[in-house]
Amino acid sequence: MIEVLKSFIGEDRIWIYGFGVEGRSTFAFLKAWGYPVSVLDQGLSQEVDGVTQFVGKDTFLDILPTLGPQDLVFRSAGISPSKPELQLLINNGARVSSQLELFHMLVDTPVIAVTGTLGKGTTCSFMKHMFESQGVKVEIGGNFGLAMLDLVHQAKNLDWIILELSSFQLMDFKGNFEISILLRTTSEHLDWHLSQEEYLWAKSNLVRNQQEHQHLIYYSDSENCQTMIQSSLAKRLPFGESVSQTGTPSAQRIIF
Repeated sequence: MIEVLKSFIGEDRIWIYGFGVEGRSTFAFLKAWGYPVSVLDQGLSQEVDGVTQFVGKDTFLDILPTLGPQDLVFRSAGISPSKPELQLLINNGARVSSQLELFHMLVDTPVIAVTGTLGKGTTCSFMKHMFESQGVKVEIGGNFGLAMLDLVHQAKNLDWIILELSSFQLMDFKGNFEISILLRTTSEHLDWHLSQEEYLWAKSNLVRNQQEHQHLIYYSDSENCQTMIQSSLAKRLPFGESVSQTGTPSAQRIIF
């Protein structure tokens, strides 16, 4: 793991943009591996223990333009990639990553990732209960449960990891997981996303880069889901009122 981390970070200075739950988790993870970490958060003014450099609301606009190709910025989920301040960093040559990208890079344990507009937490909780009843060691993380990087050190002792992923987390995701579950998807967070189209595009990132050996479980009665799955090469397993249950493989059969 440390070699992967070293290769990814290189000699760049590390910044965390946004210091909420996910940002603090990313900070703790990187500090545990001995990396100096600085923080960007326009909404905070107080110093934080262990932070190499803290850029809060008083100095934010002065420091931001000075970051460039030598800087690696971890975008917390609440910070939109469309935010002008983040676009300034990108235009200046800074490398922008996320907790989800780092998790995807470091963890080999198979993952079931869930997204959609409603029912994500319920679906994750139901699966965890179902798996544990069969003796499968599993944990939930992401937008629900533990922050993803808080799972990294225990991942080797787990059979599966279940991730609940929001559109915020998926905005710039380019990876894939063994099993993706796409629940009914309509529209949400339009005060954060530029449009419904951007919201649906972000959700589609969960399945866009899936490969032929992977699986995609999706709600077939949703027109949006039907459109979103077209970008996935994974084996498709529909569910919904319009799907005949006769002969349809179940998620349980795939996993066990």
